[in-house]
Amino acid sequence: MLSSSMNRSVARLALAPLLGLAGCLIGSPEALDFANDPRILRGSYRGVVDARTSSATIALSADSRLLAMSAGDGLAAVQLWDVQTQTAVKGLGRLPDEAFFSGAADVAISADGARVANLFLDRVQLWDTVTGTERYRLDAGPALGPCSYACLQRLELSARADLLAVAGGDRPRVALYEGEAGALLSVLEAPGSTVEELAMSPGGERLAVLTSDYTDANDNQPFYLQVWSPLDASAPGAAHLAFTGSSRWPQRLALALSADGSTLAFTGDAKVRVIDLQTRAETVLPLPHDTQSLALSPGGEQLAVGHFRPNGRAALKVYEVASGRMLADHDGPASVRWSDDGRFLLVVGAAEPADAGAPHNQIPEDSGAPKLLRADDLATVGHFENGELHRLELEATPTYVTAQHYRVAGTVRVDGGAGAPFSGTVRGSEAQRYLAPRARLPNPAELTLELAGYPWVLHGFQDWEQDETESRPGGVALSHQKLGSWEGYAEIAGETSTAFYPFYLERAE
Repeated sequence: MLSSSMNRSVARLALAPLLGLAGCLIGSPEALDFANDPRILRGSYRGVVDARTSSATIALSADSRLLAMSAGDGLAAVQLWDVQTQTAVKGLGRLPDEAFFSGAADVAISADGARVANLFLDRVQLWDTVTGTERYRLDAGPALGPCSYACLQRLELSARADLLAVAGGDRPRVALYEGEAGALLSVLEAPGSTVEELAMSPGGERLAVLTSDYTDANDNQPFYLQVWSPLDASAPGAAHLAFTGSSRWPQRLALALSADGSTLAFTGDAKVRVIDLQTRAETVLPLPHDTQSLALSPGGEQLAVGHFRPNGRAALKVYEVASGRMLADHDGPASVRWSDDGRFLLVVGAAEPADAGAPHNQIPEDSGAPKLLRADDLATVGHFENGELHRLELEATPTYVTAQHYRVAGTVRVDGGAGAPFSGTVRGSEAQRYLAPRARLPNPAELTLELAGYPWVLHGFQDWEQDETESRPGGVALSHQKLGSWEGYAEIAGETSTAFYPFYLERAE
């Protein structure tokens, strides 16, 4: 949310001079009545600080006892969870700050959970989960060739941790390494320009990569599927299966490989194809709306599809591959993986995206943290969430200082605790019509509050264009569109670092 606010501010600053010249067209905004306008921070408010963190990249050991989560607590490169107790047991390494903005992170785990591999930016690390030490670190960039951004895209580790596959590069390649020592074994080349998905069977007998090329003027996007047998020394680099098709942007390309390596599923051409890799027999299934991910049961008999319904809500469908019959249609996260033992589905992501037909600032009750579902009935049996959703109750009294500046003080209760004093300021700018209007598009008013007894500083922004629009029901809906509300971030100081989390505030009913 911080980046969204900053982007709006930058855009308005850029437009301000032009709009100043066109003041006669847009008119001069009305000055606020300091004593009565609801946009002044005065009276009772409710709010939240969302200090929850989760991960989009997760992996589960073959016995479903250990979960690996990339950047799961915002600090560790990998966080390990005990599945039975649903507690974080260990953090491995630390990500640099730039890794959070790279969009490229992945994690893989060996069958016994003794080894974990993770990637970010242009580095790959292999960890000993028992001792918590780094076994080695690879720079896979040279093997994958030149790249302009996020060189590494996908990572896979064999069950015995004896084979490591890393995919990426501007001209897609898959680099294969000896798992324990990290020695480069070979490099496989794939067509296209971007790696979309990578999958490897636990034993390393099958390796599949799904790549895409640039979209043409009609939104057609070529895609390419390559399946290799990397352990077959008689045909090094030869594709076991190759498929070329064309998808329609923005359809997402997804790929899944069964744990026994016998069955492959992928999206493209507005359908889901399931292929028996031994007989090459193909089964075609319907493509659910806005499909995000695929997962095959260990023997390939069932296919799970995570997607978004037309109303924006996430859903999970399960099909019997042989008959095409739908076995389940479940509201829930759209990113799914099947456990190697077949007992569970591992899902991640919120059931409803924040921007699904409603104000983008809503914080859902479901943070999107990983969950473990029983495969037979999709009941939730595990939830792996870091941090808390803090609820605020605030009483504020403003004091006028200048036409672009006022002070505010009062008390705030965090999670129903005792009231703590706070103080702060609200500031505008020359282009800000807050209290003293200008005939230019204004920047948001800026709020800074310091809480006594808490290592918190709350930074909020109030858009100039607010109305009585009600925020969405469900969750803890708070919208900058609602009159008198604020959005921003909480700066929370820790023992060794400072973290930043979304912060929202709106007038109490």
